[in-house]
Formats: sequence, C-alpha cells, structure tokens
Amino acid sequence: MKNYLIVLLTVIVVTPALFAQDTISKVVRNEAVKNRKPRHFERTMVINGMPEDVFAFMDDIRNTGKHMTENSGAMAGSKLHLEWLTDHKTGLGTKYKWTGKVVGIKMDFTVEVSKWVKGKEKVWGTVGDAKMIVIDWFEMDLIITPEKDGKSKAKLGIYYTKHRGLWGFLLGKWYSKWCVKSMLMDTRKHFEKKTNKK
Repeated sequence: MKNYLIVLLTVIVVTPALFAQDTISKVVRNEAVKNRKPRHFERTMVINGMPEDVFAFMDDIRNTGKHMTENSGAMAGSKLHLEWLTDHKTGLGTKYKWTGKVVGIKMDFTVEVSKWVKGKEKVWGTVGDAKMIVIDWFEMDLIITPEKDGKSKAKLGIYYTKHRGLWGFLLGKWYSKWCVKSMLMDTRKHFEKKTNKK
C-alpha cells in the first residue's frame, strides 16, 4: 500500500509538470505568431550514419548553423556571430543568440530548445523580440529514425512567418527552404566524408 501511494504521488507531481512544459511552448508560439498564419516546409533525407551519431551532429548548432557563420551568396556575403546564453550546449532549455549584419541590416535573435529527446527528436525556435530580415519567427523540428544498414532518416521541418516588408515577400519562403536544405546537406556531407575515410 505504501509503495502504491508513493507511485501515485509521483504521477500527480510529475504529470502536470510535463504538460506544463508543452503548454509553455505552445503559449510562446501562439504569442509570437499572433494573428499570423505560420508557413511550413519540411524535407526528409537518408544519412549514412547511426541515429545517435546523426542526432548528435545535428543537435550541435555549430554544425547545422554552419551556413550562417560562413560568407555565402545566400547570406549576401555576410556571416553571423553565435553566443551561448546557457552553460549547457545541448538538451532541453539550451539557449543561444545570433547577432550580426546582413546587407547592412542588424540581425539579433535568440533561440531556445523547447523539446529534446536524446538521439530521437528536437524542437527549437526563436523567443522574445527577434530582429531578422526575411522572417519574423521560426520553429524547427528534427526527428531521427533508424534505417537499414546502419543508416538514419532525418526529417527536418520549419514553421515560420514571413517578414511583413519587401525582403520577406521576396525571400522569406526561399530562405526558409535554404536553411532546411543546407542543414541536411551539411549533415550528409559530414557522414559521407567519415565513410570515405574508413
């Protein structure tokens, strides 16, 4: 009877906390996209690597955010600076900031991880006042599932709202697709190089 009461009390205490976590994420998202209809784009790619290894690589924003830290045509020859706001660089609640200038316009936005299941799933997106050029807000979701022969399927998606200005109208959709494709391609290239070295 005593053990039963302990289990019951644990469920009563823990369950609301888990639901509260999901609710907080939804509230933040609803406030960010108030009176706006988010757009969505996702792509799936098979990666030549074990699920835990692929997830670990894509979980590190220094890898999947590489396309924003290097000069490129898509970044108009500019690059952004990454600053960590939490001591931990992985897991639930991880937070970091991107700053810099693109075509002379200031970029300053904070990103937080709102869901994290080791080796399987991750959700992250902008929080607070985001100063971006072509989109106003985004939330990305990553799901890794095992495939045959030690490979993995990576499904990466983005929900976003276009910036109301001209840049958003012209480039919002294209830029969001470019981010998703770049993250997946950088991951595929990384694991192809590892395979070729064996």
